[in-house]
Amino acid sequence: MEGSPILRDMSFSPDFQYIYLLTEHKVGRIPVESCEQYGTCPKCLSSGDPHCGWCVLDNRCTQRSECHRADEPQRFATESNRCVQLTVRPNNLSVMMPDVPLILRARNVPDLSGGVTCSFEDISESDGVIEGNEIHCVSPSLRKIPLITNGYGDKHVIKLHLKSKETNKLFAVTYFVFYNCSVHQLCLSCVGGPYPCHWCKYRHVCTHDAGDCSFQEGRVNMTETLLKNRPLRPSFSGHPSLISPHVAGGQAPSDSVSCQALRGREGTRRKGPGRPSVHCGNERDPGNVLGTAAGEGSRSRGRAALYI
Repeated sequence: MEGSPILRDMSFSPDFQYIYLLTEHKVGRIPVESCEQYGTCPKCLSSGDPHCGWCVLDNRCTQRSECHRADEPQRFATESNRCVQLTVRPNNLSVMMPDVPLILRARNVPDLSGGVTCSFEDISESDGVIEGNEIHCVSPSLRKIPLITNGYGDKHVIKLHLKSKETNKLFAVTYFVFYNCSVHQLCLSCVGGPYPCHWCKYRHVCTHDAGDCSFQEGRVNMTETLLKNRPLRPSFSGHPSLISPHVAGGQAPSDSVSCQALRGREGTRRKGPGRPSVHCGNERDPGNVLGTAAGEGSRSRGRAALYI
């Protein structure tokens, strides 16, 4: 009927699912709705199409008559605030922590007694155990680690789905982060990120497990170790630097880290023109240098360098 003018005489089918159209030479019919064009629940329920709703466990936009058991509570959503919402805790893990129990909460879902599985994209899938309004799953096993880490740097954001065993459809999703401390080669990048990484000071190792650092060598576990109660000022080269509490007139706790303007790589003064630098070390053991920043008088480009 494409290209032909539609006559004004139109009629519904007996079940009101189609409209019959007439041209001068043909009769055709079209559905009164096209719900399948809306691929997500928010798009479906904000379309304004009165014929369409979201069939939750089928994860599709459709007419009520095409949704199995649509009359049961929360099987068929018609309001935009009734889309499924999924949360998980914890919502991030080190890639070196396999088989960790996870607790998921799903809102606006029907009875799930038919069973669900937890799916980390195409990496792993495990049965979910339903207890009240919580769903218990586990993170991927150790043998799945290469699929998570290879080529993804210090983190990999993955979709975590719930799949209905009744319909075999993915019907809820949230995001999960796997972080990889071991890719960090410098102390500040190791402990300065949003994830709980630890820096083993003598072996130059970044790890998620503080127990990996021996007691003798000590560790750095967060940026606050450097920044807590320390005023900031512009460095000689334009980067922020730390002012020693001694320079500022205060006294640092015995186990804190302080930074002082010194000359030379190890904090020893040398005759003749030296290289001003910022020396970061522990008050108990000033030799544990955490980092230096080049001064204005040097020919350095002013980038931070670690001497540990």
